Amino acid sequence: MLTTQMEKIELPVVAFMQAFLNLQASALSAYLKQDIKILNPLVDELNSYGTQHLQDQFGVAYQKKEDHDIAALYENEDVSCTPALLFMIRKYNNHQFGKIYRAYVSAVNPHKKAFSKCYFIIQQKERLLIVAQYSFIENRKKNQPEWENSGGEDIALNRLGKAIETIKLIAPEDNPQHLKDYSI
Repeated sequence: MLTTQMEKIELPVVAFMQAFLNLQASALSAYLKQDIKILNPLVDELNSYGTQHLQDQFGVAYQKKEDHDIAALYENEDVSCTPALLFMIRKYNNHQFGKIYRAYVSAVNPHKKAFSKCYFIIQQKERLLIVAQYSFIENRKKNQPEWENSGGEDIALNRLGKAIETIKLIAPEDNPQHLKDYSI
């Protein structure tokens, strides 16, 4: 089997993001159960995927003690969270980071196939690292949806340029604008 340059570069990024999203869902499940003995090691591992500026910003944070109100809310519930969907990953040449990857994902426990966040990933020495996360929001002042920095480095989205490679995994079928962006 011939291995293309794209497979050599991109498949580790796909595996990295899928592992991150699975871990994020497990950590959220532990949070909802308020199982701190399981939660805190998961948060430590989750934080290892990002830079210092992203610590405790991946949907769950380290806890010193159980929150009894949250535990009571979900006491009799099945709180096994489903990982976010990974739609696509685009690769860019960036003036600040060199090669940078942008991974588009849904929300955890996805009820629809639409973008919720994107993560920017770089190769730092021998490991991949998330350097920024952006959330897809409705800007009420502009009355339009847009990407907003929700942690990490400030990436000039309008200066990313054209992607040099793209891997498409799942189409974001439930949002016409996202589907259009996916199809480019």
